[in-house]
Amino acid sequence: MHIDRLFVRNFRNYEQGDWHLSPGINIFYGENAQGKTNLLEAVYYCGVGHSHRTSQEEDLIRWGENQLAAAVQFTRQGLQHTLQLKRERQPRKKEIKLDRQVIRAKEQLGEMPVVLFSPEDLQLIKGEPALRRRFLDLEIAQSNRRYYQDLVRYQRIVLQRNKLLKAIREGLAHKNELEAWDQPFSDSAANLMVEREKAVAHFSALANEVHQLIAGGRESLQVAYQVAGEGQAPSGGTKSDWQAWYERLLQNTRTSDIARGSTSLGPHRDDLLFLLKEGPFKAFASQGQQRTAVLSLKIAEVTFVQQAVGFYPILLLDDVMSELDQKRREQLLAFISGKIQTFITGTECSMLHPDSMAACFMVKNGALGDGGSGSN
Repeated sequence: MHIDRLFVRNFRNYEQGDWHLSPGINIFYGENAQGKTNLLEAVYYCGVGHSHRTSQEEDLIRWGENQLAAAVQFTRQGLQHTLQLKRERQPRKKEIKLDRQVIRAKEQLGEMPVVLFSPEDLQLIKGEPALRRRFLDLEIAQSNRRYYQDLVRYQRIVLQRNKLLKAIREGLAHKNELEAWDQPFSDSAANLMVEREKAVAHFSALANEVHQLIAGGRESLQVAYQVAGEGQAPSGGTKSDWQAWYERLLQNTRTSDIARGSTSLGPHRDDLLFLLKEGPFKAFASQGQQRTAVLSLKIAEVTFVQQAVGFYPILLLDDVMSELDQKRREQLLAFISGKIQTFITGTECSMLHPDSMAACFMVKNGALGDGGSGSN
C-alpha cells in the first residue's frame, strides 16, 4: 500500500497544497517551525480520523479560516482509493468520504492503516499507562474493525456509569441503578479483553524477535498485559470467564466506586508492561536500551498490522532520526527499504545513508518544494 497523492486546504499553516509522492521513502526537510510535522499530521488524520497532537480538531483549521480539507489518493492491493476529510469550525461539522461515498468514522479506521513514530513515543516505556493503552488500542483497531466498535461502546458505558456513580454519591440516584450498567459493562469489557490478550501475545513475540536482532541477541523484550482489579484475573480465559470475573468485581468495588465517583477497574485502567530478563524496562533499562526497545516496538507494530491485514501500513517518522544513533538508523532503514512507504521529517535531506533512495521535499513557510530525488 502507498499514497500516490496528498491534498490539503487550510490545514494548519498550509493554505493549499497538492503533491505527488514517492511509493518509497519521502523526506520532508527544512528548518524548524515550517510545517514538516503538519504534513505527517495530515496523513495521520486521513488514516486514523484524528490528530496525534491535539484532541481539538478545530486546532487543525488554518488561522482565520472556517473549514479544512485533507485528502489522500492511495493504492491498496492494486486498487486505487481516495479518502477525503472536511472539518468545519462553525457549524461544528465533519464529513468523511471514501471513494466519494460518505462514511462514518468507525468505517474509516483500517482503510489506510498508518504507524507513527515520534520522539513522544519514547514515553511508551516510562510514561503514563494511558499512552500504552492508546498504543495498543490503535494497533488492534486498525486491523480489527469490530474491536474499534466494541471500544467505542465500552467507553460510552464507562462514561454513563461514572455519571451515575457521581449522582449516587451526591444523593441524586440509588445504588441499585448500577445493575442496569454492570451487565453491559462486563459484556463489553470481556469482548475487549479477549482481543487484547490475543493481540499482546502475538505482539510480544514479534517485538522480542525484532529486539533480539537490533540488540544483537544480548537481551530480550517481553510485552505483558497488566489487569486492573484485585484477585486472580482469568488470563487466557473465554469471554464468559472474563464477563463473570468483571461482574463479581463490580459488586466488590461498588462502595468504593461510589465514593470516588468513577469505575476503578476495567480495560480503561489496565496497562502494558515491557520487561527485560531482569525486570521492567522502566526500572532496569538504560536510556539507550529504552530507545532500542521503542524502536523494536514500532517495527513490531508495522509487522503486526501487515500480518493482520495482508499489506504494510504507511510509516510516519516524525523527527526521530536525530534521536537514533547511526546503527539504529541503519537498522530501521534496512527494515523499511523497498517494502514500506515511509514519510520522514528532519532538518536535512542527507539524514539517511548516502546509498538510500528517497524523494526529498523542502518545506518552508507552509509550502512544499521538490528538493530532489534519488541518492541523497
